[in-house]
Amino acid sequence: MSGTHSANSSSSALLFTYIGQSLLGLPVAALLVAASLRGIDETLLKAAVSLGARDWQVFLNVVLPLSLHGVLSTLGLSFLIAFDEVLVAIFVRLTQIRERSPRYSLPLIFGK
Repeated sequence: MSGTHSANSSSSALLFTYIGQSLLGLPVAALLVAASLRGIDETLLKAAVSLGARDWQVFLNVVLPLSLHGVLSTLGLSFLIAFDEVLVAIFVRLTQIRERSPRYSLPLIFGK
């Protein structure tokens, strides 16, 4: 196998891993952010608009600070889900490499 072919397959495998991780975290992120946004009192939004705030000002000064706890918890849980799945992906990749050439050790696999 040539070096460019293995580099291309390695980069495409990494791309598919990124896409898969994003798809796994997306439903959790959507549910948590939606729940956080549902908890915002609508009278606060109406009060900001009645005081002359524009839509982007309402978002930046009212919605974003009130939903920040939901966004931060979304980041944390999405990271934990992705980290768990990356470990599975590493072990699968490790098994594939061992089947081709059992001489490699773990540090050499990550150096590729």
